[in-house]
Amino acid sequence: MGEPLQFSCMKFDDLYWTFCSWGFALKPEYYQRFKVYFEDMLVRRRVIGFQNEDGLMAVLTYFITRDHHTLANKPEFATPQDDELGTEIYIDKMVCKKWNLSLRRAMQDMIETTFPNVQMGFWHRQPDNRCVVTYKRGTKYAGKNTK
Repeated sequence: MGEPLQFSCMKFDDLYWTFCSWGFALKPEYYQRFKVYFEDMLVRRRVIGFQNEDGLMAVLTYFITRDHHTLANKPEFATPQDDELGTEIYIDKMVCKKWNLSLRRAMQDMIETTFPNVQMGFWHRQPDNRCVVTYKRGTKYAGKNTK
């Protein structure tokens, strides 16, 4: 997987139609709210794209926090303030062309490199809202009581 993608030259509509080509289904009545949400996340530098030789492969939006529970039940397109020095990353939205192990590893590598304070990652995977938890390499049991 190549370098994280910069979105400065891409228009929202182009990106949205790319998502649609991947099977991303957004009800028409949510389009404007999603656009405002996404553009706000871009301004806040909370969007990461991943590409390889075939082009764009995934886009995710995220928050850095000390307590992911405060974000897990937020309104769908809300963009609350986060904590730049937090120890958790909360993946709010993720759209992928195809989810696979190399993409997952590229995401983890980039997060660990970019956010050295982050120890854990959280993502509520659709459609069943299952909470997926990942740990920074070498820290899975750090700080836990092992009695």
